[in-house]
Amino acid sequence: MPPDASIALIFAFVLPISALIHELGHAALPLIATKNHVVIGLGAPSKHRIFTVSFGRLKVEMTPLFFWSGFCAFGPLKPNHLLVALLAGPLISLAALLISGVLYGQAVAGGQRMVWQACMTVFFVQFMITALPITYPNWFDARADSSSDGKQILGLLKERRRERGRLRM
Repeated sequence: MPPDASIALIFAFVLPISALIHELGHAALPLIATKNHVVIGLGAPSKHRIFTVSFGRLKVEMTPLFFWSGFCAFGPLKPNHLLVALLAGPLISLAALLISGVLYGQAVAGGQRMVWQACMTVFFVQFMITALPITYPNWFDARADSSSDGKQILGLLKERRRERGRLRM
């Protein structure tokens, strides 16, 4: 496959699918544990949408010029449920990385191997940039200045530790 076609394949399919899989990880617990509606947004926040599709209480919206950005919005959760929902996105990305690696090892044709290698790369980067406790830089699309999943998890754990400390006094 020519290099330009490979890059087009990654931008057209691998990045959006990886973002959807990651956000579905976040959405799973709120859908199971509550009766609230859950919205997955793929792309930068915008009033213009390429498509919107609903499955019961889950709504998925995709905006123009979407490549890899996404979010999952849900109603209030119990603290433990929120922690699991935050962890689920990076963990599902890690699982997808491992599955892509197995499929890469099983692939025979060069084209198949290239697709699974692209998936492994995308899921690895996605896992790292969401699991590490960082604030996204200004150049990071619509998520500029927002906290990664890892940073939100760390903040939640620190808050829980402070609360436990107050209860012991």
